[in-house]
Amino acid sequence: MPNQNRRGNPNWRKGGPSPNPAGRKGVPPDIQIALLALVPAAVKKIKQIVSSKGTGVVQLRAAESILERLYGKPTQQLQHTGADGGTLRIEVVYVSKVNGHE
Repeated sequence: MPNQNRRGNPNWRKGGPSPNPAGRKGVPPDIQIALLALVPAAVKKIKQIVSSKGTGVVQLRAAESILERLYGKPTQQLQHTGADGGTLRIEVVYVSKVNGHE
C-alpha cells in the first residue's frame, strides 16, 4: 500500500526505475535570453541600492546579492556534539535482507 503522506509519484518504489530519468528540465533558451537581457539593469539597480542612503538592511542585502553572485553562497559550518556537549557517538548498523525485505 502506498504511503499516503508521501509527495510525488505514489506508485514509485525504492530500488525501482527513476520516475524522472532525464532529471530536472533546464530553463528554456528563450527565457534565458530574456533574463540575460535584464542583467545589466539589475546590476545597475543593485549598485544604486548599495550606494544609496536607504536603510542599512536594504544596502546589506544588495551587497550580499553581489557577493553571492560573484563567489557563491558561503558554506555553512556545522558542529555536532553528543549528549551534554560531549563527543558524538556514531553507531553503524548493518541490516541484511530477510525473506526479500530489508
